[in-house]
Amino acid sequence: MDWKVYDAEGRERARTVYAEDAAALVSLLGEGATIRVGGNAQALWTEGEERQPAGESYDHVRDVVHARRNARGRRPIGTGKARWGDEVVEVDLIERPARGNLVVRPRSGRDWGTMLSVPPEDFEAAATEEVVAGVVDTRDGVGVALVGPRARRGS
Repeated sequence: MDWKVYDAEGRERARTVYAEDAAALVSLLGEGATIRVGGNAQALWTEGEERQPAGESYDHVRDVVHARRNARGRRPIGTGKARWGDEVVEVDLIERPARGNLVVRPRSGRDWGTMLSVPPEDFEAAATEEVVAGVVDTRDGVGVALVGPRARRGS
């Protein structure tokens, strides 16, 4: 993988094999420096716009840029809002397992493109979706409430 590091003016400053090395470089270049993959790609990390600076944890930067790169190809199955920390963010719903947390991807802001795992109670579906009232019977006797897309009439 070729990680590209750009300064705040958009000039390519380095290419690295490891995301952690790219993190070290953006921490040195400072606010506005970015990490990208591929030519003219959208920034996967922008120093000064993230939850923490790159210099605080290169491993964190690695995890974030890998997650954002991997999230690009996954199509959302819905949209809504999710509580993430102290914020409520607009998200794309990526995965809705029968049990456990939902997988969402913020649509903008500091965590855009990062796959987040949120409890179902922290997700509010957009107007195009609704909570399906009902319980699914499972072999172990546990009932699970489902959130699903609104069915269209005539389809």
